[in-house]
Amino acid sequence: MKYFFTATIIFFCCPTIFGQNILKGKVTDQATGKALEAVSVFIANSSTGTTTNAEGNFALSGFTTKQFDVVASCIGYETVTTNISGEILNNFINIKLKERSAELENVILQSYEKDGWNKWGKAIMDNLIGMGESAKDCSIKNKEVIRFVFNKEQNLLTAYAFEPLIIENKYLGYNLVYDMQSFVCDYKHNYIFFR
Repeated sequence: MKYFFTATIIFFCCPTIFGQNILKGKVTDQATGKALEAVSVFIANSSTGTTTNAEGNFALSGFTTKQFDVVASCIGYETVTTNISGEILNNFINIKLKERSAELENVILQSYEKDGWNKWGKAIMDNLIGMGESAKDCSIKNKEVIRFVFNKEQNLLTAYAFEPLIIENKYLGYNLVYDMQSFVCDYKHNYIFFR
């Protein structure tokens, strides 16, 4: 009888225990309400991520913390970060993405340097990837999506990527998807900023 009681408790508690680490949600266009497919949804500073299906739905699992940031990123839309706390872990969350400003993209596309990677690619590699021994085995597989704008008067380099970068790390044996929204290298004031 004792074993039957213990087994019954474990049977009924397991769905609760194992179900706590699943976060479900839906990603839609903020203006139209239309479901967005193939949106990258991931937990910041982790390797946990997925993409939305045709209905805009996603499910994240395998995380252990009760508070974290969920990032939703899609080409043509502004990236959204949503803080999740333990109180809403098993709920269904809605994420609404706003279309990225076409004006900004047009300005960047019209004024970017045609051979930007040849001129400024080393700045990206040295500061984003690093300069150590292991960095030599890293490469950006889709570097053509990066646009460089250099302001001579301010001695300021700005780079944008309108698609997530695919970084191959042969040293550690994995690929990394990095959503580089902007990269700024201020040669005049000697600082670098990227997000």
